[in-house]
Amino acid sequence: MRSLKPLALLVVLFTLAVGIAPARAGEGLNELSLAGQFVKVDEGDDQWTLNVAQTFAVGEEGYFLIGPEFGIGEVDELNRLGFRADWNAFGTGPFTFYLSGSGLWFVKDRDEGPQHSALARGGLKIAVGKGAAIDVSMGRVVDGIGQEETAQIVTAGIIARWGGR
Repeated sequence: MRSLKPLALLVVLFTLAVGIAPARAGEGLNELSLAGQFVKVDEGDDQWTLNVAQTFAVGEEGYFLIGPEFGIGEVDELNRLGFRADWNAFGTGPFTFYLSGSGLWFVKDRDEGPQHSALARGGLKIAVGKGAAIDVSMGRVVDGIGQEETAQIVTAGIIARWGGR
């Protein structure tokens, strides 16, 4: 059995992010996103995941957002918890181009290999009024679980926005 220290550390960091990020929030819009993620696997079955992220603006005009993220997979082995960081290239506007990265820890203990996954994605957030947006993105696994097998990740979801000026 693996040590629970890495998972305990992740839970502590996750809790700190939820508590500290709002206190450090900038003038940009905070976001709560709910997205479906389709993972195209080179060999084997393709996978679906539901991702939830709560990000808080930490800079002027909403250029940079950080916060916790978790994913619920169609099988228990895909459930994960971690952090997300978004960089909105031109601030928050009607069309927001962004780059994003996530560091995720898989909850179910694996017999061998890494227990984490790092993702990089790029996408577009399309504003729907002042308090919502549609999110579409594409990404790749850049480290950890799925790095060798994952061909492409496509995500589509909705975002609730609040705060800012």
